[in-house]
Amino acid sequence: MKIYISADMEGISGITHKKFLSPGAEEYERGRKLMAGDVNAAIEGALLAGAEEIVVNDAHGTMRNLCIEDIHPAARLISGYPKPQMMMCGLDASFDGAMFIGYHSRSGSGGVLSHTISGGVFQNISYNGRPAGEFAINAALAGSYGVPVILVSGDDCLQEEVKEWNPAIGYAVTKKAVNWSCADCLHPEVSARRIKEAAEKMVKGCREVPPVALKELDVEITYKYSGYSLVSASIPGVEMVDAVTSRFHTADPIKAVDLLMAVSNASNVYSNGLY
Repeated sequence: MKIYISADMEGISGITHKKFLSPGAEEYERGRKLMAGDVNAAIEGALLAGAEEIVVNDAHGTMRNLCIEDIHPAARLISGYPKPQMMMCGLDASFDGAMFIGYHSRSGSGGVLSHTISGGVFQNISYNGRPAGEFAINAALAGSYGVPVILVSGDDCLQEEVKEWNPAIGYAVTKKAVNWSCADCLHPEVSARRIKEAAEKMVKGCREVPPVALKELDVEITYKYSGYSLVSASIPGVEMVDAVTSRFHTADPIKAVDLLMAVSNASNVYSNGLY
């Protein structure tokens, strides 16, 4: 059995502030150790369930947060940026299931450190009229390969989001959101135990979880500031709707991720040139 793990950071046990999230930040070294703890719990659970191959993709920020020496030796680690499929680099149809560890809720949800892709750019992204955060965007990409997302870990706000898209997916709550930068946190050992137990259970039952299957995508983007939609309209396939809205259509969730990353990068370049 072959299992894929996409590891973000905002939903990791004990992380409540952006000072945990970036190299050089006050709490970053603590944050990356906490991240390794949650990821290793998922690996250990998958191994108990009989997984023979496990690939971990570092999916946060610079995507160099996990230290290979801190990761369980049974797993391989994809580290670095940029890379194909970004948060889902390395995934293909050969995997039996995917786990999203340390994920966060979408922009505007009220969850801890909630945002979608780029917090300074996107106010909202919708897939076929439904608000879509990083969970839904990446679950749809996995679904295009026929791979089900079987387990997600993060705060309680993301749990509700996951249920809306696929209630069959297992969930391990690491903390309860109080607001964007405050949470009621479990001890890392407690949340790691939850993740490990849930991973074992969901890997054993992975064939019972259907993929998130979206064959046609109408994607609409609402930006936080005007100007981004005009810049994004220079990307082939992306249409400007108004000063703060873009849209595009694709039959391929992988292509959708490519276009969203192009829009994010173009908008950030534009933003940096303003100041």
